[in-house]
Amino acid sequence: MKRLAGILTSVLALFLYGCSVDIDGINDRLESLEARVQALEELCAQINTNVSSLQAIVDVSRTGDYITSVETVTSLWSASTTAVTVP
Repeated sequence: MKRLAGILTSVLALFLYGCSVDIDGINDRLESLEARVQALEELCAQINTNVSSLQAIVDVSRTGDYITSVETVTSLWSASTTAVTVP
């Protein structure tokens, strides 16, 4: 019986030792992935802003207006337009 208890204790100790995981390494990888996702979200927001700006320019050009000037206003774009009458 003592021998069986010793074997079970040894098996349990090996099992518990095998279940220990390098949590710090996993946390480091998780933080790295979170930082990458944050960078991608910021890039997506910037791309969406640029697409919206381009869409506004295309919409203006379709109405017969043309762009007379473009200037940067705190990382956004401002465009002046003038209507054109085609005979």
